Amino acid sequence: MSRTIHRAPLAVTSDGTVLVNVTYLDATRDLRRLLEHALRERGAVFVGLVLTPAERKRLAWFLDGPAKEAAARVRRPRRRRSRS
Repeated sequence: MSRTIHRAPLAVTSDGTVLVNVTYLDATRDLRRLLEHALRERGAVFVGLVLTPAERKRLAWFLDGPAKEAAARVRRPRRRRSRS
């Protein structure tokens, strides 16, 4: 396994879950050992990959429309209140 290990201490998911990087719980640089350590902890384990710049751009394109719609729906009640 030749993958590099991302050192960001925290991540936040799209549902608001805050994740702590298991590399700060176990000093090893071995991915298998880190996963074993994570599986011994309570709670869910998130395994992810860092997206390339091209993948991030493509993801942003897919999310842009739904995000605008969600923002409009959230903003609508506020606009109605301000008119009263």
